[in-house]
Amino acid sequence: MKLYVKLLSLTLALMFVFLTGYFSGLFVSAEAATRIAAALRIAFLPPYAAFETIWSAVYITEIIILTSTFSKRILRKSVPLWICSGILDVITAYALFALNLFAFAFALSASALAVKIKITLFYVEKAPALSPGAAAISVWYALLCAAAFTLML
Repeated sequence: MKLYVKLLSLTLALMFVFLTGYFSGLFVSAEAATRIAAALRIAFLPPYAAFETIWSAVYITEIIILTSTFSKRILRKSVPLWICSGILDVITAYALFALNLFAFAFALSASALAVKIKITLFYVEKAPALSPGAAAISVWYALLCAAAFTLML
């Protein structure tokens, strides 16, 4: 594979992850996370830096997977799923943190989880080496979906 294909793939992956992370992060703040933790009645909330570390790991994993996806023609069929997932992530963050629409945020979170599971199943079939990373991302989104569900109650 040519070097320019690899570099273009890395650039596209970085751009996608940066855009989704940036637009989602516009709505998330330490105050919003503390307010939601109070609504969940969580006695011990890990420091905000812990969440930043977890999200950094998720973003790095997404960059690795997306770089391979953009560089290999057979994996490019999952790009519409990634785009859908990114859009759902941004809208979920907006609904949850900015609007406090917990039921709507749960519905969006469940939809995003379904898309992440579809992405994971795609990689299990087409690229088994990338499937553990995709599965880890799906597990993280399942935890976020469970938190959104408890906020809805």
